Amino acid sequence: MLRARALTVAAMLMALPCAPLFGANLKPDPNGLAPHRIEDLHYGDVLFYYYQDDYFAAITRLLAAQQLQRVPHTQGEAELLLGGLYLSLGEHVEAGRIFDALLAANVSEAVRNRAWYYLGKVWYQRGYLQQAESALRKVSDNIDPRINAQRYMLLAQVMMRQARYDDAIAALRAWHGAPDWTAYAQFNLGVALVRTDRLADAVPFLDAVGRIVTRSEELLALRD
Repeated sequence: MLRARALTVAAMLMALPCAPLFGANLKPDPNGLAPHRIEDLHYGDVLFYYYQDDYFAAITRLLAAQQLQRVPHTQGEAELLLGGLYLSLGEHVEAGRIFDALLAANVSEAVRNRAWYYLGKVWYQRGYLQQAESALRKVSDNIDPRINAQRYMLLAQVMMRQARYDDAIAALRAWHGAPDWTAYAQFNLGVALVRTDRLADAVPFLDAVGRIVTRSEELLALRD
């Protein structure tokens, strides 16, 4: 129901805490990343290739920078990025190893939250639904609202794949978060209601998604 690869990339973008700060008067994009000065030049080089969607080059440069100890100020974030890159390329085992290592280390709450979130995605994509739910529930609410929205949507997906439609319906009805994720919540809620033969209840939610006015390719696909 969610376009997995695109959303994995979107999740990584939202998880990255560092974006170049080009000037003191730079106004942050309310829908983007908060500006933050990058202290490691080689990490900036990795991000350049990352934002060009050249993930192989980003991985290669990041591994080289880590081997040469050239990312001392962004090591936790660099490991998150590396794990996310492996996850986007379908390397679930390697991604899981990285996130497990981060959770065993002395890292900040922000890094730990993202590691649990990504680990939940790893388990979900490998079909281990109970483990996925356990990992996702260990993410605290003290996290970027957009990542939190994706976490709740993924939790709903876990429940639906287990045919726990009533649980998914309750979770989606109670969810309040980032406005750009409302359409996904409405869509999944509508689908869960359909699966329980509550078509009359589902129609308003699906109809609302079907009438979205947007230029976003993701939301246009969802609308269709």
